[in-house]
Amino acid sequence: MSKEVNQNQNNPKEEKVFFFLLLIMIASILISFVNARGASDVDFFIGWLENAEKYGVIQGFGANADMYPPILPLLLYVVSKCLAFCANPPLMAIRVTVLSFLFLSCICGKKFWKDSMAGVLVFLAFLVSSTEGYLDIITFPFGIWAFSQMKKMEHKVLMGLSLCIWCLIKYQPLIIMPVVVCLFISLDMDKKKVKIDWKSIIYMGLGALIPLVPILIVYKDMFWDSIVCALSRDSGNVAPYGLNFGWLVQYVYERMHGMTGEVQIIWHTEMDKLLAFKYIFWIAFLGILILTCMAKKKDYVLFLKASLAIYILYYLFGTNVHETHLFVGAFLAIALYMETKTDRHKWMMIYTILIYNCNLLMFYGIFGKVREEFPRILGNFDPTVLVAVTNVIIGCYICYLLVQEMRKTDIIVEA
Repeated sequence: MSKEVNQNQNNPKEEKVFFFLLLIMIASILISFVNARGASDVDFFIGWLENAEKYGVIQGFGANADMYPPILPLLLYVVSKCLAFCANPPLMAIRVTVLSFLFLSCICGKKFWKDSMAGVLVFLAFLVSSTEGYLDIITFPFGIWAFSQMKKMEHKVLMGLSLCIWCLIKYQPLIIMPVVVCLFISLDMDKKKVKIDWKSIIYMGLGALIPLVPILIVYKDMFWDSIVCALSRDSGNVAPYGLNFGWLVQYVYERMHGMTGEVQIIWHTEMDKLLAFKYIFWIAFLGILILTCMAKKKDYVLFLKASLAIYILYYLFGTNVHETHLFVGAFLAIALYMETKTDRHKWMMIYTILIYNCNLLMFYGIFGKVREEFPRILGNFDPTVLVAVTNVIIGCYICYLLVQEMRKTDIIVEA
């Protein structure tokens, strides 16, 4: 009997060997994608490097007039200089940086969650976005650091520091930062009392200033311009390749006006009726923040549940949602499952990862050129509409379950 138990237990040495072999396999797979051009966003990233060459790193960032923080263009510029011997340094800088961070993210996932399968999960979840050349994976190790501080809930300065750096790599995590603040606000509806832990909030703010102040000193107004750009420049876009409710709005509008064939993106519309669905997100967003404030048990798991619900709702009902915007949602879903290991959260994670990857594959495949190579029409029907309907149904159901769990924060929810 004891022998059987020993055989079923994990062998640390064997686990290390298998993980090392996994890294070799991952490295060999990533190398095969180095020369792939990637999705259309890669052209914008190459433009960053051209501006840096023309105007210098700092003024080049201003010339980008883009919705990204300055750290990513700076990182790619440094890597491109290191790869100056290559035939196409800008493209190689993007490919090498992204694929290296995917490799690093697998290691970070394994170390943080203390599970070798976590490394495999991270690799499978974010392989497609990485081979298409998107930069989201660069945020993953910084997000892991932020999660490690959120889990401890001890050093508020480090929490603020890590969360701020995560947002300064790419702005998308800003959407869930109000959840962090709500963890330190207690709302008692019965007694009509609000208690705010100002000390923790101030310490977090001080931590956030550590990386923020140098960036403000160096980039000045150009930094604020990039935030404004991220928040408002393309808010009139209904659904640029995001398979969500906005995609269905575009489909219905086009059919009502006699248009056939593939669903076409409605860019920069001034018709408020076409964008009215965004209020579903904002109302639900406010409701989840209130639930977070009302929760009796405020911890890392509550943060993950509230953040995942908000991010899925943003993907489903936000305007200007692109095909890669569910990256943070997939990251949060993995983190939630790895923390609780419940069957319900496992299926939430699987569906979120599938929605994310299907959206990418539908338009850009693995190498980033599918949309240009073949029409996706079946007869006179665009199958992306069916995918969008499925995404909305599944996404709303996941959010419903998460909200139900948040209302019972003292109960461990099993499927």
